[in-house]
Amino acid sequence: MLPTLWLHEVDNQFIDKMILDVFKRIMDNYLEQKSLIPPENLMELRFEDFEKHPIEELEKIFTQLLEEDFASVKKYFSDYFNSQKDYKKNEYTVDATLVNMIREEWTKYFEIYKYELPAEMIIEKNT
Repeated sequence: MLPTLWLHEVDNQFIDKMILDVFKRIMDNYLEQKSLIPPENLMELRFEDFEKHPIEELEKIFTQLLEEDFASVKKYFSDYFNSQKDYKKNEYTVDATLVNMIREEWTKYFEIYKYELPAEMIIEKNT
């Protein structure tokens, strides 16, 4: 997508740095302003928790945030998740330099949200 938006060529290092910077600005703005959102209108959900317990996390969303009856739709979600039982996550390779940049640039957010690098990520050693 990005090459179609620019009138000149940029390298992947520029794109990586831009993504790291934009994420930091978005997250800093969110953290600064989230207190302005009434607590009943905000729910933070860890993807890892959703992966492990999708029905329980959906039930929290329905009951706490949406204030709707989850029981009436639970079967549809359960059927869907049961149909996905054999799904295997893709593995992907990321350059060690980029991983180090992510760790350095996003340390604050990893600590706030207790995130770890995904287990599926294969870190390619610099040669």
